[in-house]
Amino acid sequence: MAYPLKDAVLATIAYHDVLELPLTRFEVERYLIRPELLGVFQGGVRFTKPFGHREAPEGPWRSRGLARNDGSDLPQDIGVTLESLHHEKKVSCRNGFWCLPGREHVVTERIEKHKLAETKWKILQRWGRLLAYVPFVRLVLASGSLVFHNTQPGSDLDVLLVAKYGRIWTVRALSTGLLELFGQRRHGSKIADRICFNHFLTDQTLTMPYPSLYNAMTYVRLIPLLELGVTLKHFLAANAWLGEYLEQVPQPNLGSWKTARRPPGSMAAQTFFEWLLSGFFGRWLEARLKQIQKRRIEADPRSFEPGGRVVADDTQLEFHPASPEGVVLADYEGRLAALGLIEGEGG
Repeated sequence: MAYPLKDAVLATIAYHDVLELPLTRFEVERYLIRPELLGVFQGGVRFTKPFGHREAPEGPWRSRGLARNDGSDLPQDIGVTLESLHHEKKVSCRNGFWCLPGREHVVTERIEKHKLAETKWKILQRWGRLLAYVPFVRLVLASGSLVFHNTQPGSDLDVLLVAKYGRIWTVRALSTGLLELFGQRRHGSKIADRICFNHFLTDQTLTMPYPSLYNAMTYVRLIPLLELGVTLKHFLAANAWLGEYLEQVPQPNLGSWKTARRPPGSMAAQTFFEWLLSGFFGRWLEARLKQIQKRRIEADPRSFEPGGRVVADDTQLEFHPASPEGVVLADYEGRLAALGLIEGEGG
């Protein structure tokens, strides 16, 4: 069954309305939700579940589930569709940003948040570069509200780290210790503009194990701060399930100004430290650091709070004890029902 492009566009704007994030036409195209999600939800499958593997599209626009206007040019189709929805008063446009009617105030807020995010990016670049010295770090990705350009003055700087397999606990201990030494790690009430290490993966386990629309929208926006042997392209290839939720998985912009330059001498320093921590001593240290950290994680009541997700093993360390995912997806489903794109629970 083919679904109208209008539905996909409106569903995409509705999702970002939950985040109070109006979109440009280009962003609507870039983050267009796969329209089959709407039909699948009618069958009772919620947005937290994948529904049939599809390889992530590459290159030109492709879709098997959309009823297109002319089947040729996506940007033109998106523009025509937005104007049609605007004429029908289903969406509103202000200063080039598209949102739901009555929500025009979020445009002004977004412009201010974008300016704030640019300032926070410079802070992350300045201090995040230090991670190039940490042994066994292979990739540093910016995440969270920063990559959405949807930050508040008190927002922290979320980072996802990829470590060499077998050294994930060592990487967590050394990276947090280094940033703590410089007073840049988030902890306690010290949050604003501090770096938050809330997710670690390994270079052999790049596939994220919790597919959902919420996670797809987050991971597709990840921006590489440092690529030290593993790249964002590797990460996206390992997470082809993103294409189950999004019509396009944008290719990484390797020329982004947001990617930090590796500090001079950091490669030699990292190589030396990795040699120092290899062999028996390195394995012993990894085991000891794992023991210490797991004990602390298991003793922290936040690790067991309902609605969150805390994972701690040799392949992944994730610390989201109060994840907004459930609330965001529930609000999103409510908006879709109000827009007539899906039936409400009582429908």
